[in-house]
Amino acid sequence: MAGRQRGAQIIERNVRLPDLVIGDLEAQLATCALGERELLRIPRARAAAG
Repeated sequence: MAGRQRGAQIIERNVRLPDLVIGDLEAQLATCALGERELLRIPRARAAAG
């Protein structure tokens, strides 16, 4: 988590609209997490189906 916070600080200091950019990045990370979860669900569902 500390690395993510440091990265956010660097970005905030180097963009014109830091709140907007950080919000967009958080949305992208959330989407990646959702995609990962759903991709991992596929083989589990196939294994359960037998």
